[in-house]
Amino acid sequence: VSIPVRLLLGTETDPHHEESIRLLERQLPDCRIVMLEGHGHAAHVTAPDLVAAAVVELTRELERRR
Repeated sequence: VSIPVRLLLGTETDPHHEESIRLLERQLPDCRIVMLEGHGHAAHVTAPDLVAAAVVELTRELERRR
């Protein structure tokens, strides 16, 4: 994968999901984990504003790289 990747991980996510995310992060060259404080695996439902903010942040980063 040659594009930047952001993985969203809630601080309340079950350990088996977190292990998978951290393994994936190590495999991707331009990857970072964005922590969603106080949320779990369904943060897209419980905190759509935080998810949207992470997407906007990555979009802005990509625009700055141009």
